[in-house]
Amino acid sequence: MTQSADHALPQLISSIIIDVILAVGATILPAVVVQLLAAHTALPNVALVLLGISAALALAQWGRPVNEIVFTNTYRRGRILQLIQFGLHKVQVPYVWNSIPAYDQDRYTASAYGLYGDSTGSEAIIKNFRELLSSALTLLFLLGSLAIIKWWLPLLLLFFALISDRVQRATRSFRRQQRDHNNKLINKVNYISRAASAETGAKDIRLYNFAAEFNAHMQGATHAWAANEYRVYFRTFVQATIIAALNGLCNFAIYGSLIASVIRGAFTASGFTYAFNAVSTTTTQLTQLLTAWNALNQNSDDVDLVRNLFMVENQAIAAPNRTRTDLPTTPQPIIFQHVYFRYPDADHDTIADLNLTISAGAKMALVGANGAGKTTITNLMLGLLEPTSGTILLGDTPINTFVLHNYWQYFAPVFQDSTIAATTIAENVAMSKNVDRQRIHAALEQAGLTTDVARMEHGLDTPLTNYIADDGVELSGGQEQKLMLARALYRDAPVLIMDEPTAALDALAESKIYQEYNQMVTGKTSIFISHRLASTQFADEILFLDHGHITERGQHRDLLATGGGYAELFKIQSRYYQEDAENAD
Repeated sequence: MTQSADHALPQLISSIIIDVILAVGATILPAVVVQLLAAHTALPNVALVLLGISAALALAQWGRPVNEIVFTNTYRRGRILQLIQFGLHKVQVPYVWNSIPAYDQDRYTASAYGLYGDSTGSEAIIKNFRELLSSALTLLFLLGSLAIIKWWLPLLLLFFALISDRVQRATRSFRRQQRDHNNKLINKVNYISRAASAETGAKDIRLYNFAAEFNAHMQGATHAWAANEYRVYFRTFVQATIIAALNGLCNFAIYGSLIASVIRGAFTASGFTYAFNAVSTTTTQLTQLLTAWNALNQNSDDVDLVRNLFMVENQAIAAPNRTRTDLPTTPQPIIFQHVYFRYPDADHDTIADLNLTISAGAKMALVGANGAGKTTITNLMLGLLEPTSGTILLGDTPINTFVLHNYWQYFAPVFQDSTIAATTIAENVAMSKNVDRQRIHAALEQAGLTTDVARMEHGLDTPLTNYIADDGVELSGGQEQKLMLARALYRDAPVLIMDEPTAALDALAESKIYQEYNQMVTGKTSIFISHRLASTQFADEILFLDHGHITERGQHRDLLATGGGYAELFKIQSRYYQEDAENAD
């Protein structure tokens, strides 16, 4: 924005000069003509004067739209940069913020009022600031000349202007209140729009005939929003009516005084003409100045939403305590010391007093029922979440001292929810434009996706999804999980984390992954997360979680022998598998 401001300064100054010339010139011109005619000036001379003034005004009139185009484009670039920053911040702020509805609402409100649209945000501030300065300079000249004619004229005009200002302040305060009321409605409309258009819910909405309910909720929220906006528009209409009445009353008093002065012979015809036009222009410029001033304050309130949001986000993104970049290149112990974690607005801890050491090079499995805290522990280890209290160490270094971008390179995670980018298979594996095709082939081979890719027309260069490429390929759920596994293997990080990596795979593909697991994790620390206990028997140690606590740990046979929660859950799952097998027979 600073660079945009520097480039727009000449346009701002020239625009103000043009506005002042047009306003003052239009006020003086009639009086000059009347004076020339009253003095019986020769018509050629009158025509010459008129031609000169008209040419100057025409030139200024021509320069105004040209200047406006350059001025607007300069500041529009600044707003576009803000929009880019707004989008980038979403993926740079702490991961846990994405689960806070209030944060999402704050972002949507800030963008609606402070970023989108030509009449909002910093772009509107600059435009109104320009109007304010041009009106102020014009008024400085006009009020000074009116004070010479009659000393009380400027005072009367300013008195009515102050009353108009009070009216506009009341309207601005009312709009701020309505904006606060609209926030909840905006959040509701935003949610309904996302839910109705999301691919994940498209089948349920159609099959359960929920479209009518969505439409009813959307109409209700939209009508309530429109009603609030109508109140603002009506209040603005009332404001305009009151200001017009005040201006009319002020003009009536002043024009009456001027006419009385003419009748008494206190004014020449040209003096009266100038005073008459000056009062009219002054009234218009005062209204414009007060409108710009109140709009400027209103825009500032809106921009504060963006400014405050960016300030909070920048503080979180900066993470001044994270300065270390000297990450080890080999597996190190990962140690949880009395770690607690509670999600925002939750009434209990998801993880409570966790003490855990994951030895370097260990093959560990985290198991337990859904909601036991397995994924939360993983996200804490990855630095996506920060403990409510307690410490997590990598070796002997607290992980909250590492620069996150560097720290994340230490891990190669495979998440349960896959993310496919609308680019080629090669770039999806490498997550970069710079790819090592030999390593990509090796990773795809280990993940069991080589055959599928070979069948595709463009091989590694096949575009995925049809969001951008018309010939993009949509992968099946199993193929997506294999691609995510290939992505993790390609990174070749010291720690491999697999969170339900076989959930979408068929039995043969899952069995192949298990058979090659030891080869995949050679020389690495590996953490396997699953609620299917049969899939974790290859681990050196199994941790059984229950409501955020490690209640059992050991190898598969030992945990079965103890007869605890692990054995009970394994027994239940095994019974279902046996029943399925018997039904198949």
